[in-house]
Formats: sequence, C-alpha cells, structure tokens
Amino acid sequence: MTEYLDKGNLQVSKSLDNLITEKVCHSIDLSPETFWSKFEEILNEFSPRNKKLLEKRESLQEQIDNWHIANKGKDFDKTAYKDFLKEIGYLLDEGDDFSIDTANVDPEISTIAGPQLVVPVMNARFALNAANARWGSLYDALYGTDVISEENGAEKGGSYNPVRGDKVIELIFDTSSLEKQLDELAFSQIIFTLLFIVIGGGVALFIANRISKPISSLTKSVETIANGDLETDIVDSSSSREVSNLSNGIIAMKDSIRGKINDIEVINASYERFVPKEFLTL
Repeated sequence: MTEYLDKGNLQVSKSLDNLITEKVCHSIDLSPETFWSKFEEILNEFSPRNKKLLEKRESLQEQIDNWHIANKGKDFDKTAYKDFLKEIGYLLDEGDDFSIDTANVDPEISTIAGPQLVVPVMNARFALNAANARWGSLYDALYGTDVISEENGAEKGGSYNPVRGDKVIELIFDTSSLEKQLDELAFSQIIFTLLFIVIGGGVALFIANRISKPISSLTKSVETIANGDLETDIVDSSSSREVSNLSNGIIAMKDSIRGKINDIEVINASYERFVPKEFLTL
C-alpha cells in the first residue's frame, strides 16, 4: 500500500517525496520545504481556473450535443451551425494582433542541446509542451535501442530495468562511448562503400569485356571481307543475343556477296563462250 506524507495541505507519496528531496532539489539547490510550498501555491492558484475551464468545456459539449440531436435528420446548414457556435462562445471573432513572450527560461531550453519537438516558438504553451516531452523522449529512445548493450544485467525485458536505466543516464551525460560507436559505424560504412565500388567496377568490367571482345572480332572480320577475302570464318563466340544476331547478319551478307560474285563469273563465262571476242573487246 502506498505511504503518504503531509506536505502543508498536500498529501504526497513517500516515493515521490524521496525523488524530489534526493534528486530534484539536490540538483537545483532548493530545499524540499520550499519546493512543496511553492508547488502548493501553484495548485491553489491554478486549480480553480482549471476547474472552471473544465466546466466550461462540459457545458459547450453538452450544448453542441443537444444541437445535433435537435437537428438530426435535417440537411446540414453550415451558416446556421456557425452562428450557433458563435452564440454559445465556441467560436469568437478574430481580435487584434498580439504577441506572446517568454521569460526566465531554463538553460535546458535556451542553451543546452537536446532532442527537440517541432513547435512554433512564438507560442509559449507549445514550447512548454515540448520541454515536458524532450527529455523523456530521449531516455525512452535510448532505453529501447541496441545502442546500449544488454550485458551485465542491462536486459530490456518486459518491465523497467533499473540497471539499464542507469546506463541510459550515464550515456546521456557521457557521450564518449556513443562517439566511439558512431566512429566504428562510420568506418564500417566507408569499408562497405569501397567494397561496393570495387565489386561493382569488377562486374562492370567483366560485362564490358564480354560484349566488347566479340564486337572487336566482328569488326576485324568485316574489314577482312571489305578487302575482298570472302573465305574468312566468322565465329560467334558471344552469349549475347544481340551480338549473335549481328554475327549471323554478317555471315548472311558474306554468303550473299559470294553468291553474287559466282553469278557474275557464270555470266562472264557464258559471254566468253557464246559471244565473239571481237564484240567483247568493243
């Protein structure tokens, strides 16, 4: 059962009082008595305001619910609905321009780097919400990742592990181990990048050679054919379908040229056989 202590007109759990006394007040040079006294003043000042705001919210919600019930099944009239919301004070007319400034900002917000939420800095309420979330989000992120080893009793587990929690706090205030891990990660990335470049370059060179060598051989064969040697053999040594088709085309061209030459030789022989030489020399 939770044990409570009296702090002025407040009742505070003993574990919370221990946290405030041993951790919070010790680090900010403030006595626990002053802390609880000031905290009670804040509650006394803002609790009635908060209660009135909650009551107003309940009243607005009740009026809005009743309006929807009364207009159930009717066509929605946007203008009438907007007028109703203005009438009950839910919507207000736009007022004059204004600005909100902050003062007495703690160093954790103003100068110390830490995890940030993206909020409009000109809105004090948003800035306060960001401050409430910033440190908790950093602790939670580190606790759940593998940045912190699970050795020596620092397992994540299904519930909070104080040993791992201490390591989270230690890491936040001592970044040397994190910097070491980041350096190792950067080195690994460099090695992987270099290996990728070397392997990729080798593969590209291999593919280029497989394509360029057959094309170079075909080029020499075409030059030989152009010089009148139709007896040269064209060897299809490529596994590429495109290069193989090119080789077959050159072979077909060579055979066609050879056939035309044979036809010309037959015609010339016929002329020499049947036409008198006197006519052939004219």
